Amino acid sequence: MAMLATALFGVLMLRSAGPYVPAFVPNAQTINIRDYGAIGDGRHDDSDALRNALAASHDGSTIYIPAGTYIVDPGSHPFLLEKGISMIGAGAGSVLLVKNNVGDYEFLLTRRPRSPIVDSFIFRDFTIDQNITNDPTAHTQPCKTCAS
Repeated sequence: MAMLATALFGVLMLRSAGPYVPAFVPNAQTINIRDYGAIGDGRHDDSDALRNALAASHDGSTIYIPAGTYIVDPGSHPFLLEKGISMIGAGAGSVLLVKNNVGDYEFLLTRRPRSPIVDSFIFRDFTIDQNITNDPTAHTQPCKTCAS
C-alpha cells in the first residue's frame, strides 16, 4: 500500500493511499463468539461456539471474533455461512486455528446447503491458520471438488 505525505500546519503526516476501512463498532446485529461459549485460549476447542454463533446469524449479522486463538475443527463438517454476513476480528490477535491432526477437509467456511446464493460475505481483521505443520495427514493438493 502506497503512503502519501501530507503537510498540514507544518506537520508532515503519512496517510495510506488505499481505501479507508472504518474501525469496527458493534451494533444490535453483532454476534460475539464468546457469548456462544468460545474461550480463545489456544487450547480449548471452540468449534461448537463458532457453529452456534453462525447458526444464530442472518443476512446483515456480524460475527465478531475478539482477540484470541480459537481452535476450530472443520474435519466433520465445515462452518456454514448465511448470505450477507460479516466476520470481523480485532486484528492480528484474532486467529481461527485449525485443530491439530484434523486430516483432510474441503472447506473451513462454506454456504448453507441448498442455498442458491453465495453472496455478500465480508471477512476482515482476523487470521485463518490452517495449521498444516501440525497435521501430517493433511494433503496440500488443490480442492478435490472444485471446478478445474
